[in-house]
Amino acid sequence: MSDLPGTPVTGSIPAHPSESRVVLEARGVGVTRDGRPILHDVNLEVRTGEVLALVGPNGAGKSTLLGALSGELDYDHGTVLLDGKRLGDYRTIELARRRAVLNQASEVSFPFLVREIVAMGRNPWVRTPQFDDDEKAIAEAVRTADVGHLVERRFTALSGGERARVSLARVLAQRTEIVFLDEPTAALDLRHQEDVMRASLALARAGRAVVVVLHDLSLAAAYADRIGMLTGGTLAAIGTPNEVLTAERVGRAYGLGVRVYHPTPGSRPVILPLRD
Repeated sequence: MSDLPGTPVTGSIPAHPSESRVVLEARGVGVTRDGRPILHDVNLEVRTGEVLALVGPNGAGKSTLLGALSGELDYDHGTVLLDGKRLGDYRTIELARRRAVLNQASEVSFPFLVREIVAMGRNPWVRTPQFDDDEKAIAEAVRTADVGHLVERRFTALSGGERARVSLARVLAQRTEIVFLDEPTAALDLRHQEDVMRASLALARAGRAVVVVLHDLSLAAAYADRIGMLTGGTLAAIGTPNEVLTAERVGRAYGLGVRVYHPTPGSRPVILPLRD
């Protein structure tokens, strides 16, 4: 497994890896809660070397799918395979060494220092050879998430955006092959949204697999290798940004007229709502 790139997120993005493999696979996954289907018959592959963005309107099942793929949420139908083995057959510590998860809510009740929060990402590697890399992993994660100026502050005293970046640093410090990010840009300003997505792409280019839930379709289009669009609990489309983000499909999914703008011929799309 490649180390997290030590270059700042504003640096150049490495070329796409020459080799990619299916590391995670959902087969006919369905989730029902209180008698109501949330996900229905989802088939999906997660590959190393790429960013897979999950998009769709509120309530479409994006976070539920991410939870099922990561093992954070039980599913009622189908199966999820990690390297051909059912997620449920992995021990908790084994999963923690294979995948890291950034959830929407990062609540911490105790006033831990930021550096202690980031260091928690190294817990799965205690009593392993990888534990020797703790200081390097933590330092790189702090730099990538741009939280170096916060390390001596209490997590509970931070703003929402600062907490989001610290939580991202914890996930990066975990150094897993698969990274799940649930709306990592939601509380961030414009610059830090770009930073997070550049970091996600850099992880993928270093050979990781990144699955990210996003609401901003243009942001997803700019950084994702593939986009999966969910509507009504089903995977309505999956493919490249240009394949998935058509005006007709986006308009139908969101109930809103949009214009799909290409700054240059063949470039990645920018999604603009039609306004009076």
